Amino acid sequence: MKKEFDITQLETLFPQNGDFDFKHASEKEKSDYKEMYLLYRHLFMQFLQKKLCLKDYDNKIAQSGLDFTPCDEESEDVYQYMSQDYLKYFYLRNNTYVEKLSDEQKAFLKQRIKAGDYEYDESCEKFIEETYKNVITEDELKDGKTRMAFYGPNSSNFMAPNNSVVIGFNYNEFNTHGLDDKKWGELHDKQIRFLIDLLYDMAEDVENKLDVPTIIKRYSGFSIIRLKKKEINLESPEEPDL
Repeated sequence: MKKEFDITQLETLFPQNGDFDFKHASEKEKSDYKEMYLLYRHLFMQFLQKKLCLKDYDNKIAQSGLDFTPCDEESEDVYQYMSQDYLKYFYLRNNTYVEKLSDEQKAFLKQRIKAGDYEYDESCEKFIEETYKNVITEDELKDGKTRMAFYGPNSSNFMAPNNSVVIGFNYNEFNTHGLDDKKWGELHDKQIRFLIDLLYDMAEDVENKLDVPTIIKRYSGFSIIRLKKKEINLESPEEPDL
């Protein structure tokens, strides 16, 4: 389901290496950008779920019996918020710079938006395959070179090659479930051990499934920029189903 949000939510993205001028753009330009942004992320999520089997890993966590609580909107960043209709725990942590698309590529998105056609089909898969490497690359110096970039706080824990697909993972780690300290500590230890094994296996599994590095990063409330809650509009139109 397509989620409406104020475009100023995109000000919380980090890093910020895009060329779209939010401050000076007209309302029409902002609206067009937002529609393309929403559709591109929708199609890219479908692409990644198919290529990386992300739903399978999400289900393993949900069905682990270890009471992993998904983040609510108050504890999410914009990346997880935009992925929550597809997955509970994993999300696309990349920026998607749709302004990098050629006029012809933008026309592909605009035509589908105009027609209300948000179905993921072979033409969409081909479109994403041809464009995502350019759209996600953090080209801060505008020289097209591959280098390390930060996908979170300025810490080596959140560094990855700037052409990577970065999959974030986050959950409400400190939900006590009403348990006393001892029982919650035991549950938390089991959760951490489970995650270490699962994320290691997942990283190995997805490593060579795309033509660019695929990196799994674990986030928490201390390593994200939360949504600007007051600007979220939770109303979603019945159509389109995006």
